[in-house]
Order: sequence, then C-alpha cells, then structure tokens
Amino acid sequence: MLAGTWEEVAWEYEKVDRSRDGDSLSSKVISEDVKHLIAQDLIVHRAEKWQFWPDGTLSLMAEGNKPIKRLNWRLKGRGHILLLHYNNEIEESYNIVKLTQDELTLHFYTEMQARGIAKITFKKVR
Repeated sequence: MLAGTWEEVAWEYEKVDRSRDGDSLSSKVISEDVKHLIAQDLIVHRAEKWQFWPDGTLSLMAEGNKPIKRLNWRLKGRGHILLLHYNNEIEESYNIVKLTQDELTLHFYTEMQARGIAKITFKKVR
C-alpha cells in the first residue's frame, strides 16, 4: 500500500509539551516558516511529494515534481515504523499511524519551536 506517490497536505502538532509559562500552542497547524525550521535537519526538508518505489527506494520531489533526493526506505517493527536512510549515514524514523489506499499519516518527534510530536498527512496521488 505504501508504494506510489504521496503528496503532503498538512503538517500539524499532534502532541505538544507545555511551555515554561504553562501555555501550550494555540494552533495545531504548523506554519510554513516553522515547518522549514523543523525540517531543516531532516532528510525530507522541502519535499512536497514522496514517491515510494517497491524496490525500497524513495524519491523526494519539490514543486513541479523536481526530484531533490533519492534515498532508501524500509519498514521496521510490525510494519508501523518507517526508516529512511540517506547515503548510508543519516537515518530517520517515523511512526506510521494511518495507512489506507488514499491517506498516509506519519508522526515524528521534534524539539523545534515546541517540543512534541509533529504529524504529516499525505494524500495518494497515484
């Protein structure tokens, strides 16, 4: 079910630790500026479409379907952890919390802006 092209439709905070003054974020939606800060150190930085190939490769594409990176992917655990490998050096993991024919939702932990769990939602393109 993962094979194919997926387009990012939303980045949101799923869980956020309270700030030092006791306030939590008023909006769960992650702004474009904060999204770029969070993704700055991630392999998926500035990718809008993810194309999963059955052979275990993943093409990350920016606007206009321009490929920006090619890496390897595999599933771990009971198939709920997505591992991404880039240049055999960098590894990132994402929890797959929803996978249907049309929708993919990933969670990952972030310490940028507000510590917590970020959620990326995708819609299947083809």
